Amino acid sequence: MRKLMLIIGVLFGVALLFFTGSFFFGKYQAKNMDILTLPVVLEPTQEDFPVLNLPSGNPTDRFLVNIWATWCAPAWRSFPFLPSWSYPEGTTLVSLCGDCPEGYQNTAGPFPVYRQKQELFLYAWPTTLLIDGQGKELNRRIGSFATREEILAFATGQ
Repeated sequence: MRKLMLIIGVLFGVALLFFTGSFFFGKYQAKNMDILTLPVVLEPTQEDFPVLNLPSGNPTDRFLVNIWATWCAPAWRSFPFLPSWSYPEGTTLVSLCGDCPEGYQNTAGPFPVYRQKQELFLYAWPTTLLIDGQGKELNRRIGSFATREEILAFATGQ
């Protein structure tokens, strides 16, 4: 009887760890959960760049919104490379920092880093969204990108 109780306890513990870990890392995160409440106005951290309105209203526009934080090591793995990769025509990279203060100096390159005043609801950092010009979420990825092929497959909705 003790062996049976021990086996049941171990199986329950393993199942609990699996489901809570998967939930925490976003594997089972609902596709329709709003991370960004649209429409939204994103403010650049530096005055050199324009304010960005999402959605744009143009149905052919695509926005690759990479949401990251300064403390997130996986975000820093792909963050410096994202702006240097080319994307499908009509796709704009939007770098959205979850914890950057106003005046944050982007040291990764000459591209704008945006921030949102509202709190972002994420299970895991970084998270990347592909949003069309009408505000519809087309794709979502939890974690960083290691290769150009990965980001292109994501940006084309594959």
